[in-house]
Amino acid sequence: MTFTISREKNIISFLAEGKSKSYDFDINTGILYSLTDKPLKNFPSGFKSCVSEHREDDIILFTMYEMLNSTYRWNDGWAFKLADFQKLAKFLVIADKLNSIGYTLVERDRWRYSSAMLSMVNEHFKDFVKYAKEEEEPTLEHFCENVYPTLWAEAHGIEMNEVIDADFIKAIMSQEWTKEQIEYLIKCIRRGVPYFYMYDDGRIDKYSFRQDLRNYMLRCEALDMKYDKDFFRGVALSKRMYQTHKAQIDNKAIEEQYKKHNFIFEDDNFIVIVPQTTDDFKNEALAMNNCVYNMYLRRVVDGSTNVVFIRKKSNPTKSYITCEVTNSGKIWQFYLANNERVARNSKESDFRNAYQKWLDENWA
Repeated sequence: MTFTISREKNIISFLAEGKSKSYDFDINTGILYSLTDKPLKNFPSGFKSCVSEHREDDIILFTMYEMLNSTYRWNDGWAFKLADFQKLAKFLVIADKLNSIGYTLVERDRWRYSSAMLSMVNEHFKDFVKYAKEEEEPTLEHFCENVYPTLWAEAHGIEMNEVIDADFIKAIMSQEWTKEQIEYLIKCIRRGVPYFYMYDDGRIDKYSFRQDLRNYMLRCEALDMKYDKDFFRGVALSKRMYQTHKAQIDNKAIEEQYKKHNFIFEDDNFIVIVPQTTDDFKNEALAMNNCVYNMYLRRVVDGSTNVVFIRKKSNPTKSYITCEVTNSGKIWQFYLANNERVARNSKESDFRNAYQKWLDENWA
């Protein structure tokens, strides 16, 4: 099916060949209307090729194609939920703001276009408008990668130099450093701490400096310690203190990680057990002959994933299945002892499917 595309205000119309009435998509709400003006939950056949064909002509269509294609790997038969359309609408509204100031995508932007880029531009739209007016060849990519980090650094009193460059600033922005942490960074720079990370050829190992500083801050937070005026003395002391109290700190981190979501679920045969301590991980690894202690404990402590234990209701204290649940609520790994997969069409497989369905409905 081929379409003719037109637009009036916030409505994009897709007129199918041989039809007198168009499909209408409201970019503000994400609602797609059928030929009879009823909201649809999926794109009609042919939309993918239609949007793909015209995506280079309009920033709205380009955004629609990129967001759907990259996020959902969609095809003409994909059935979207209403929330998916609303998420798409959010980015289309941003694209429309760019369109309203006369901004057109350049090749450099097309390669890097992403939801994260759009979100950053939208959050700092006034700065982008000013940049676009002053720059001879403005691009979204250059603003996000170089201009905005500089503006952010200036706003927080951080002077850009050979150590604190745009990449350094982007890293601490993504880690959401507190005002106290930023102030300590500035003090370290003034005291020349980064120059202790200098190579023989004069280059500075910025990555190691940032990682050491960040790790020191995290240890101080865990130990409720104040930052030391002498950075290296503080690092040495915090390392020693952290090793002394490591078990208690990790146990607290585990507790906090599992407070973020509800993992408890059961059926007639199995129940989900949430680990409480590092010893729980160690005992599971020994019983199951797997790497949940050596490889996954630290990831749980760091907050990058979750691990739960699936036990038979008839014997809930005995290890049976080790399960990884991602931070988006998806079951990623589900293994018996020795990393053996569960059999298809088994009670274990049925439980996994039921648990995933429950997570989909209850994850928040």
